[in-house]
Amino acid sequence: MTEKLTDNASLRELMTTLQGVQTDFQNSKSNITTVLGSPFLNTDKLDITKTKIETLKSVLVNNLIYKGVSASTQSSFTDLINAINFIVQSILIVKCKDTERVEEVNNPYIIYNDKPNIKGCLRIKGTLMVYKNWATFASSRLEIIYGEKKEYIYLSCDATASGRSMNFEKDIIVNNDTQLKIQVLLTDVGTGNSSTAKAYTSVSDVTLLR
Repeated sequence: MTEKLTDNASLRELMTTLQGVQTDFQNSKSNITTVLGSPFLNTDKLDITKTKIETLKSVLVNNLIYKGVSASTQSSFTDLINAINFIVQSILIVKCKDTERVEEVNNPYIIYNDKPNIKGCLRIKGTLMVYKNWATFASSRLEIIYGEKKEYIYLSCDATASGRSMNFEKDIIVNNDTQLKIQVLLTDVGTGNSSTAKAYTSVSDVTLLR
């Protein structure tokens, strides 16, 4: 509202001011509709516009989740748009050789140590396994080291089973010159570890996708 009404404003002045407010509002709504495009219309009331925005946001969230990207309707549109960068097209870059048994505690077994030579989102998938055998428990850790960052995946096996396995999937952002190292290590073993059937960890089917 560009004009301030006084207590003694005439009806004509009041009508003129209200018409100006209505015109400004309609022009603003028209400009926004033009930028957003379908399904927004100039004739939409505010509650209709709100419903359409919520519907589009829900569709965007569902599409991101379908593509394997974590998303929520509680997130801002900016965060959801930025999350598009994490969509992986599943183009195979590297398939790593399966590890041997890693039996020595805190002695990393390197699965991959190179530059993927890509820029953007890289998905790392595989299966992590740990077997305690005769020990009371065994714990392992998969380490993904890229640039100055580190990601960890943990797996433990206790008295409820002699071994456990889990499929893992991790998305990271890399540049063409990012050095990537993937390694696995046995982090801890309980008492009773047998020399003939040692506790161990291993990794299989590790692939790098984009």
